Amino acid sequence: MSLPTDVRIAEARVAFEERRLRTPLILSTGPIAAVTQATVAVRVENARGQSAAGTGTIYLSDLWSWPDPKRTHLERDAAMQALSVTLAQQLPEIGREPAHALDHGVALEHALHGLARKVPDAAAPMPFLAALVCASPFDAAVHDAFGKLLGRSAYAALAPEFLPQGLEHYLGAAEPLAQGRHLSEFVRRRPHARLNAWHIVGKADALTHAEFARSGKAPLGDGLPDNVEGWIERLGLACFKLKITGTDNLFDVKRTVDTFAAVREVHDRLRTDRNVTLSIDSNEANPDAASVVDYLERLREASPRAYDALAYVEQPTGRDLKKANADVRPIALRKPVFVDEALTGLELLPTVRAQGWSGLALKTCKGQTGALLCAAWCHLHGLPYTLQDLTNPGAAWIQGIGLAAHLETLNGVELNAYQYTPAAIGTEPVFRIEQGWHETAALQGVGLA
Repeated sequence: MSLPTDVRIAEARVAFEERRLRTPLILSTGPIAAVTQATVAVRVENARGQSAAGTGTIYLSDLWSWPDPKRTHLERDAAMQALSVTLAQQLPEIGREPAHALDHGVALEHALHGLARKVPDAAAPMPFLAALVCASPFDAAVHDAFGKLLGRSAYAALAPEFLPQGLEHYLGAAEPLAQGRHLSEFVRRRPHARLNAWHIVGKADALTHAEFARSGKAPLGDGLPDNVEGWIERLGLACFKLKITGTDNLFDVKRTVDTFAAVREVHDRLRTDRNVTLSIDSNEANPDAASVVDYLERLREASPRAYDALAYVEQPTGRDLKKANADVRPIALRKPVFVDEALTGLELLPTVRAQGWSGLALKTCKGQTGALLCAAWCHLHGLPYTLQDLTNPGAAWIQGIGLAAHLETLNGVELNAYQYTPAAIGTEPVFRIEQGWHETAALQGVGLA
């Protein structure tokens, strides 16, 4: 049988819908109260006249990917929608040559550099991270369609009989460890049976029923919990990502200690026999590595148990690696520290290594292709990695849980749409969290399902 890589992209469409968050997601750059959901459909076809359709979706989270105080949310959102429309128009041309879905993903990222510069308003060019967000549902939809055309999962479609090129083709001659290695070595044939579920604890979120009652806030009345204790009782959650200020270590340490104590007490009361795991994310608000070290030392002194529960630190400092020339090794000596917003392409991986980052925080909103190749790079170098989905619902939730189930992430997978846009995620078993776990038995379909 000839290699079935003779797949071209025949057409692409994108549609938009505004989603209002149940409660605002507060980042260091401000609160996200509403966001545009971009949903993409593509059709691919091969030389034998066979075709298949694929789907991808993502939130165009401009406040996270384009935190420019000189531009309003509406202006940034309009630009990201405009780029998404352009991508739908250009994708058949980008993907006109027969290729594997992974090669189409690489071609899309290369073309994206030029297309993003053509977005109106040259006085405030779109950051490449925001452009990646716009492109990610197209990349996902192509992988989804490619797998469906082959009648198997998109991960099985990464096997050498479908993808002849080795990792050196994608990671380049500057990565000697890639020579003679293949992406499929690092993708599980059988997905993990379950994955740890994570919960975001915002800086102002009530930790307990009693704390919420004292706050005087009116319950939302939608049947969902109004505090962290309620979420643990409902879903059995044991992993928590704390949003911290990054600029007030006294507050951040107290918040971390209080959160650990509150969730540990609930689990002890419920007798769940689960270890409590924490991570922290200041969304780049820390001024330097020294401030993170100070936070960690204060935390260890204030509560050794909370310090031990802290699994890793996520992108505490600025996202421009080349400009910041950061050295995060003092942090990494104490806790693993993962690069997130700063990682926008494979070409930055040598810089990540040189600056002492412990590993990568992968996100599906930067692209399925990039996430797969970055995970392989981590395996080559013996580095851990995590996976977050940026609260995306529906098909993006399935993509995120499917990707994590086929990789070896440190954290399981972070899927937070149940907190912020629960009406958008769906009711099928794959969207359920039970006893703090995502069960992945439902991931038996073709494509990205």
